[in-house]
Amino acid sequence: MIIKKKDLVRYLELVALKGDIENKEVLLNIEPNTISSIIGHSSKTLAISAILNGVFDNVGQVGLDNIPLTLSLLKSFPTNEITITKEQNKLILLSNDNKLNVKLILREPEYIINTLESKKIKLLVDKAKGNEFILSIDKVKQIISYINALGSEKIILRNRGKKELVVALENKENEILASFDLEQEVKPFSVKLMKQITSILNIVNSDIELSLQDDSPISIKVKDENIEVIYIVAPIKQ
Repeated sequence: MIIKKKDLVRYLELVALKGDIENKEVLLNIEPNTISSIIGHSSKTLAISAILNGVFDNVGQVGLDNIPLTLSLLKSFPTNEITITKEQNKLILLSNDNKLNVKLILREPEYIINTLESKKIKLLVDKAKGNEFILSIDKVKQIISYINALGSEKIILRNRGKKELVVALENKENEILASFDLEQEVKPFSVKLMKQITSILNIVNSDIELSLQDDSPISIKVKDENIEVIYIVAPIKQ
């Protein structure tokens, strides 16, 4: 099958993330219209549901056990499209000009241990629904800059029933309290998150949809041109 290099690279970047919550392996389910993955991070604080839409072959399950290596090789391809085939326990990547041929050893699907059952991710996604709002990419970048500047290990996000998101950060005796206007009203909430959420916010390059509620997992939805990824994050008890 033929796939656009930029789509596959972007998909793998969004499921891999970086830092403390990096995923180095993933099970790809390749079907005629989608490539999908469901990941449950070993920390049990993060789950990911990802879909790439397109025209693909019915390849089935493909176990990538080294996403960083796969990404590095994909980015080195000289063409915008790559032909992908699966032969026994290897994934073969061929540039459209036939000048680069890469063979990657695959792992058996049952040995990709960070895979989450589809019914479990559905339960988490359903539980996180109900208080959605859009946060623009400009506001996302502002929040990241405040987190990085202060070096805060924990982030508190609040809303008191207004069209407003309040971000509270602290590190020792230093504090930042930042307010951001929202386009819509949402139900009041106050959630505390670990700094690892910046690994998600750092990878997005478009507006995101958040759903935040007290005593509930939070949802961060990222939509690119052909990709939709939902991150379910467990908050810290306040």
